[in-house]
Amino acid sequence: MKAHLIFFLFCINLILPFQGQAQLISVSGFVKSQQTGKAKGNASVFESVSGVGTITNSEGYYRLLLNQGQQKLEISSSGFDSYSSTFKLVNDTIISVELAPHNLSQEKTEGTKVLKFEPYAASDTGKAIGNITK
Repeated sequence: MKAHLIFFLFCINLILPFQGQAQLISVSGFVKSQQTGKAKGNASVFESVSGVGTITNSEGYYRLLLNQGQQKLEISSSGFDSYSSTFKLVNDTIISVELAPHNLSQEKTEGTKVLKFEPYAASDTGKAIGNITK
């Protein structure tokens, strides 16, 4: 009986260290607008090494559970410049970001596309014809 107990304890000591290495680590934080300081709900938060992602809630909060090691966090929201950071994840980490509004006046457009809707027949939904105007 004593031999079985010693063997059992020996096996437990071998298994437990490997179990600790498989634990996930939390990366969380808030996403806000740099211009207004207001929370950015529905911002995309994506870790490209593991492929894990989420979106922020209405308070701009997000949380991801990731493995230890090299990570690349990408945060984006419509109308704002994206944020990207590469780091080594060791323990629970908080990364809060203020996104800068995207400056549309710096972009140049050569032309706009105008679509006209022309139905084929009364039962058909129609078609779009593109014309480029400058």
